[in-house]
Amino acid sequence: MLGLPRGAVLAVVGVALSVVLLGDVLGHLSGGAGGRVGPATPGRTAAVAVTTTGLAVLWLVGTAAVASRARRASTDRRLWRAVALLVGTLGAGLVAQPLLVGGLPEQAGTALPWVPAAAAVLVCFLPVYGAFVRWNLTRTHSADPDDRLNAVSAVLTGQALFGLLAEQLGGPLERLPWWQAQLLLAASAAGVVLGGTVLSTALLARRGRDLSTWLVCAAGVPATLGVFGLVLSPSGSPFPGTLTALAAALLLLVVASTQRAALAAPEVVRGAPATVGAYGVVVLALAVVLVAGLQRTGGDGSAPLAWALATAGLGAAGAATRLLLNLGELDQLAETLRQARTDDLTGLANRRGLLGRIDAVLAQGVPFTVVLVDLDRFKEVNDGLGHAAGDELLAAAAVRLRDAAGPGAEVGRLGGDEFALLLPGTGSPHPGEAGAASAASWGAHLVRALEAPYRVGPGSVHVGGSVGLVVHGGDPRPAPAGDGRLAALRSELLRRADAAMYAAKRSGGGWVVYDPDVHGDGEDALRTAEDLRRALVAGELVLHYQPQVRVCDGALTGVEALVRWQHPELGLLPPARFLPVAEDHGLIGQVTGAVLAQAVAQAAAWRRQGLDLRVSVNVSATDLLDTGLARELGALLLGHGVPASRLVLEVTETELVRDTERASQVLAELADLGVATSIDDFGTGWSSLAQLHRMRFSELKLDRSFTQHLLTDPRAAAITASTVDLAHALGLRVVAEGVEDPQTLARLADLQCDESQGYWHAPPMPAGALLGWTSTTREGARAEGW
Repeated sequence: MLGLPRGAVLAVVGVALSVVLLGDVLGHLSGGAGGRVGPATPGRTAAVAVTTTGLAVLWLVGTAAVASRARRASTDRRLWRAVALLVGTLGAGLVAQPLLVGGLPEQAGTALPWVPAAAAVLVCFLPVYGAFVRWNLTRTHSADPDDRLNAVSAVLTGQALFGLLAEQLGGPLERLPWWQAQLLLAASAAGVVLGGTVLSTALLARRGRDLSTWLVCAAGVPATLGVFGLVLSPSGSPFPGTLTALAAALLLLVVASTQRAALAAPEVVRGAPATVGAYGVVVLALAVVLVAGLQRTGGDGSAPLAWALATAGLGAAGAATRLLLNLGELDQLAETLRQARTDDLTGLANRRGLLGRIDAVLAQGVPFTVVLVDLDRFKEVNDGLGHAAGDELLAAAAVRLRDAAGPGAEVGRLGGDEFALLLPGTGSPHPGEAGAASAASWGAHLVRALEAPYRVGPGSVHVGGSVGLVVHGGDPRPAPAGDGRLAALRSELLRRADAAMYAAKRSGGGWVVYDPDVHGDGEDALRTAEDLRRALVAGELVLHYQPQVRVCDGALTGVEALVRWQHPELGLLPPARFLPVAEDHGLIGQVTGAVLAQAVAQAAAWRRQGLDLRVSVNVSATDLLDTGLARELGALLLGHGVPASRLVLEVTETELVRDTERASQVLAELADLGVATSIDDFGTGWSSLAQLHRMRFSELKLDRSFTQHLLTDPRAAAITASTVDLAHALGLRVVAEGVEDPQTLARLADLQCDESQGYWHAPPMPAGALLGWTSTTREGARAEGW
């Protein structure tokens, strides 16, 4: 900056502007400088000398100051190089103006002395425009910084508009040579476009705290006033102060260059502002064409109107062309992005697309489920029948997963035979479920979708799927998009879903829901235990009831009470989330007591409503070893007026191996009370006939692993038939779990199974929904002839 400190530079250019102002005033008083001149006078000569001196100092010092800023700049060097070009050329044009006025008195009332300044603006327009668009914080995408076509179209449109305005105001344009008039109009339009570009760029890039931004914007005000004072003057001479206003614009640019750069992270400006700007140019240009055309049709054939019509037409054509190019580029960009996020073989989202979608949902803070699916026996098909058959199988599996997931879900292929699904919200393929219960239903739903035979080549193949699911409960204060925490959380969710999927694969297929209590650390378990203690006091444990139906006639005989935790922050939690913690921390007795109290009270309420149902409640091994259980249940049943025969306690086979002697005693006491007991998940535990004979059970619940394969696996069918016969021979009632379709139900009827339970009848539901379901079921049963 010529070795001068910033304060000295500002002082010099300030004094120079004052000198220009003095010369401008003297010129108008004596008819020199910027005004109309007469014969040479000492006053005119002095005015020209003073004005020229001030402008020359402002020009030289200002150009040096801005150029120095350009050399020192790191983030916005291109901008200040363009501004230095503008200050240098415009300053030279302004210095030439009083010299031309003094040397060519006969031209003082015309535009000729202003031609150098106007030409300087037009010469600098495109590089300055590009620099402003790229300014510092702003990085554009479809808004191309080198979009010269749109910029030139805007100038042509503005030139036409200003020509119409000057014509209506009766300015001097008709008395000027056409090239001088159009040059001034074009320079005026270029100045307005540059000013608008600076302002919009500043707002879009959020540069509100950067003083240099507002100084550059402010420079457009005196520059616009000065140009309008020249173009719109009805007398043909510039308004007083025109030259000073243009010099003030140079001063503000110099002051802006002396400010320190504002450092900030880059902001992204999308393509919408550029597209809207192109639309605006088209609309404005067409409006000018319409007005000019109507005036010419009305008989006004003046040259300014003709030029306005021509330039507006060119502006409209240029902007329309740019719009078409924008639309083509956007369409091509959209297709490129789609291809970059799409799997070529299946048409599903690829890994990049799915990960991006997971990040987007995480940023919304809403609950969702991540599912990983691995096809079983895919390698056998791919190696045995060839890669073409493997590709055909993958494409068919993709279609099934997409259809099974339904609208609103995102399905993708991660690679090989591994697929992933994103299920937003807490919905379920079955109504009335949420959270982990929803995930379990989705797991069963997806496994069933993959089990049917696939047509591959000339024949068909059978492959299943191993499905792992993890539920994300949402976040009321999610991290913003682009935050690194989202990527970390997404990776953790995928890791958990992957662990669940491999657990399913190790068990021979099917589905597994990731259990954070089982896989979490001790700190999480302690926190859950403390929360559960609070929940027991607050009454947050609730029951959902799944109907049990008589197979022969579809009559509702009972319900199974399934405990849930209505957590105030995490929503409805399934038993797997808290029952293991309750066992480990000595809370299972309190949980069972709360469940039994609710179940018996609800049974009493139903009885008062005319619905006499048997209610089954799951109990743990710890409960079954409690010798006071029968006594406590007797008091509970008596207090609510519920017969003991209306209560069934379910216990799994594996729970009975801890202390068979003590368990036999408790079971005998319950039988004496009249409370029925049931072996839950029969066929998955010890299945000892000696224990079955010794212990006094009333019911046997056939595990879903048998009923789900009843129609497809002859061994499962044989085991089921034998189990039903054995139970009946021992006087036990048989309830089949996991009934999902009418064909399985019909087969159970053939095998003389007593009752069934599963989603074919109904999912678990709140107590209030059971009466409505009962009415609907009875109407359906009568319609089917039951």
